[in-house]
Amino acid sequence: MKFRKVSLSCALFVAVCFTGVAQAQIRVNIPFDFTAGKKSLPAGVYKVSPVGDNDQIAWRISNNHSTAMVLTNSVESTKKSHPPSLVFCHMGDVYSLVQIWPSEHSGHDVLIKSKVTTIILAKTTKYFEIGAE
Repeated sequence: MKFRKVSLSCALFVAVCFTGVAQAQIRVNIPFDFTAGKKSLPAGVYKVSPVGDNDQIAWRISNNHSTAMVLTNSVESTKKSHPPSLVFCHMGDVYSLVQIWPSEHSGHDVLIKSKVTTIILAKTTKYFEIGAE
């Protein structure tokens, strides 16, 4: 009887841990070239996941050909529900990753230089949200 309880407890613990990791990882088909942090990446299908198991401050954007890492701050959205997605800022012919939404109301703002922040706040800026596959 004790063995069953211990086995059931271990199975539940593993299921909860893997569920948390699976929810943080998303797969996105990005139809345009873009920048993530300091790196330019080509259009394609990317996997976006936290770098560490418990740390969702650093995120990896990768596919078979390219990889970039970005640092983020947590952000909450109580008014708008976001499906798992990425948000890009479009200025001129440049798309820049600005947010990662692995769940509906908890997301991550990509840290960018203050000089770029001023440009992003300009009225000509457009934002695009691309949902996960």
